[in-house]
Amino acid sequence: MAVLATADQWTHATRESDGREFWIIPASKNNGVYYTDARACTCPDSGRGLTVCKHSRAVQLFTLRSGASPVVDTTPSPARATCRVCTQELRAGLISGLCDPCIDAGLMFEGIEALKAAFGSDAGAIVQTTR
Repeated sequence: MAVLATADQWTHATRESDGREFWIIPASKNNGVYYTDARACTCPDSGRGLTVCKHSRAVQLFTLRSGASPVVDTTPSPARATCRVCTQELRAGLISGLCDPCIDAGLMFEGIEALKAAFGSDAGAIVQTTR
């Protein structure tokens, strides 16, 4: 397994809030990293119908290979984060708290504010929607 072969590049860490151990594993296709343990990962494939992604599987195998007793956690993986505006589930690895459509809408409104400021409008814009 290619991910397991890179174990010498992994960084082992422990989350301060609850002591949960995890590994920081370099992504294979870009310069990013994934935060991974034996049951969850921040990669795009984690939770997409796969029982366990290749990164979590590599952590499981690494734990077994190293002779350490694997910690079996039976609690369900946390649900993906949701957008703080529309509550749509966020894609893996997104940490801004906003989904792409809400980010685009926010940029649109920032553009409107800039136009209002440029043209001296202090009355505000009236927006009418049609269906």
